[in-house]
Amino acid sequence: MANPVRVARNTAFSFVTLLSSATLGIGLTALVARMLAPEAMGHYSLVVWMTALAGLLANLGYVTTATRFIAEKLGRNQPEEAAGVLAHAARKVAWTGLGVTVLVLAFAPLASRIYPGMSLAFYLTIGALGIVPTALSALFAGACQGIERYDWMASVTALSTLLTLGGAIAVLLTGGGIPGLLGVTAGVAVISCLAYAAFLARWNARWWRAPLPPESRGKLKRFQWAVFAMLGLDAIVWQRSELFFLGAWAPAQQVAFYSLAFGLAAMAMKLLPGTLVGLLIPMMARSEGSGDRQATARVFTRSCRAMAMLAVPVAVGGALLSAPLVELLYGKDYLPVAPLLSVLLAAGALVMIYGYPASSLLYSTGGERFLVRVGVSVAILNLILDVALIPSWGARGAVAANALAQLASLGPGLWGAYRYAGVRPPVAMWLPVALSTALMAVPVWLIVGHTPAWAALLLAPPLGGSAYVAGLWLTRALDDTERRLVAGLFRRFSRRKSLPTP
Repeated sequence: MANPVRVARNTAFSFVTLLSSATLGIGLTALVARMLAPEAMGHYSLVVWMTALAGLLANLGYVTTATRFIAEKLGRNQPEEAAGVLAHAARKVAWTGLGVTVLVLAFAPLASRIYPGMSLAFYLTIGALGIVPTALSALFAGACQGIERYDWMASVTALSTLLTLGGAIAVLLTGGGIPGLLGVTAGVAVISCLAYAAFLARWNARWWRAPLPPESRGKLKRFQWAVFAMLGLDAIVWQRSELFFLGAWAPAQQVAFYSLAFGLAAMAMKLLPGTLVGLLIPMMARSEGSGDRQATARVFTRSCRAMAMLAVPVAVGGALLSAPLVELLYGKDYLPVAPLLSVLLAAGALVMIYGYPASSLLYSTGGERFLVRVGVSVAILNLILDVALIPSWGARGAVAANALAQLASLGPGLWGAYRYAGVRPPVAMWLPVALSTALMAVPVWLIVGHTPAWAALLLAPPLGGSAYVAGLWLTRALDDTERRLVAGLFRRFSRRKSLPTP
């Protein structure tokens, strides 16, 4: 069983990491949206999506692979092989990243023909400079998850957030526009990569020279290619593939509306419930590495419960606050984003509750090939819905296609979790969570309906959150183990606060 204090500590650092990422994402998009018209924002969103897709291709699936196998090797008390996993993955990602960079540079002139009226060739040339450092930074972050150094991740993410926001402000004020923003992103990726490398050298001073036995290489390769295939399929469902069709078939404003709604929904889910996501694969992999399948099942069940308690109020509260949030962040020109955001929050919450724990379980127990088969089916469904809905409905069709595809992945994923690990999805938490969320929604709804946007965003979260916590307490949503964990953490915190100062 995982140490509760360690889990709480890692969760706290994971939250800081995600909070920094959310601050960066929301702050940067708000700055750009207010400085650029919706049409230019659509151009920027499209090129950012393309470079992010290139980064996924460069990673080759080694981020998830490194996270799992480093944690598994450490669970078996094999630290030198854990370092060898990182060294092997880093070499592969570096060489692949260089190849992807060349491909992007070659594709840039063709992109301008597919999307006339945009300077995509120039934009992609600048964005390509950040592919290798971005891919390596993602790999190093995955390694930090595997060795459970979430404090290092929090430090690097906070640094990159400050540098990116500062650079973006400077670029926008000096008229650098989209090329300047892409240049800042590439430069910060280099700094983040170097910072991660320095931290990892503290874990193992010569990790890049650590050997990896041939049998371990073969196991890594089989898992990595399955993950890579899954990432390619996930790129269709989880990486805004609708932007490709929106850019070709809809006005640029529709690209901006969908991209902003998708980004806000993703950040809302990642900020609170998503804090636990990065902990799941390392925890499950360590349990598997030590041969404790029951511990793996317990992590799955408790993560589903925790996700529900966090994701449901975020989705409902976010939907109620969507209009004032969009108005305050981006301005009234972007109000069509609000209803799109509400739909994506609802779908994202269900995926967060059951989808991420199930996929983490399957990655940790050898079910990656099953995930690939599910991913193929869902990706095909997503593309069919994109083609059917986007030409007539624009951003609304893109939201419907993406939400339906996400929801379609839940049933097979849960069935796979039962098949590979014998665990069933918990459902008993739904009644207390629903009652607590309803109690939360009343004050939030009243505040949104009777106050200006800035006041609603200032007052609704603390009042709604207090009502939700009270609802959880009244409905006894936490079981005995969870109450003991919370009480223990509270006592530990109280003792620290009561220590006399020197």
